[in-house]
Amino acid sequence: MLVVSVALVAGSVLGLRALLVTGEPTFSEAGAVALEDFVPVSPGGELVVTGEREGTFSLKGPVSGPTSFGLGGDDGRMFFEGQGASLVIRQFAFDGLEFFPDDGECTITPGPANADAGVAAVAIDCPDVRDIRDKATITVAGVAALPAAMVMTDVPPVGGEVRVGRSVWEIESALWLDPDSGFLESGYSLEMEAGENALHFSYADGVLRLSEVVWDGTATPVNADDCEIVPKESMALSPEVTLFEVAMSCPAVYVAGRGDNEISGSVVVERISPPRD
Repeated sequence: MLVVSVALVAGSVLGLRALLVTGEPTFSEAGAVALEDFVPVSPGGELVVTGEREGTFSLKGPVSGPTSFGLGGDDGRMFFEGQGASLVIRQFAFDGLEFFPDDGECTITPGPANADAGVAAVAIDCPDVRDIRDKATITVAGVAALPAAMVMTDVPPVGGEVRVGRSVWEIESALWLDPDSGFLESGYSLEMEAGENALHFSYADGVLRLSEVVWDGTATPVNADDCEIVPKESMALSPEVTLFEVAMSCPAVYVAGRGDNEISGSVVVERISPPRD
């Protein structure tokens, strides 16, 4: 499976019909409305701390750390693991205190997802948790926005079937690197892999073109201008990662040693692009 998208993430605020015409509400304003009315647009969060230490800390955006995704700011940080029902808070820090919650100590309640921005709202509640150095017991509660893929439970799997001649290839991984993403250094923009078989595509001027067929490990450059290749956006998993369904129909593609072969099928791919404005 592809792991590039695991580290590429983000999510935060929109919602509140009364504020739509005046600008985006802040996370602190989110506490005044129900979770189901809070639709995120960028990464972040706002947490309130009570107990033996009191205050607030803002999660201003993604930070690197010990897990696949973290949010942090000047006053604290929080790291998440898992997806859907298995999503948990693995670690967080506030005011010099470090916490490693046990299973069940923190509750994450999913809220609305923003399909365009690739983020989803969650409510966070960690009642009466004690830091690892036994200095203080606090309660942490608030709202945050995470990559939609971490919160949603209905994300379609990457891959699909492609018929090449009389063979059917089960595509197991499919990654599309936008030329402006900063990740594409060489090779083809979109690669669909099925064991020793693969289809490689170039991408320019908004058009995908089949450029190479790898069959049993042997690569053949192809000129498939008569292919109909239609990418259709499915959903944003994060601000940088979007699922596309790529349908293809090629009447006759010449492959060395195998003659002309019809290529057709539909594959779900992950496209890595710069964050949307």
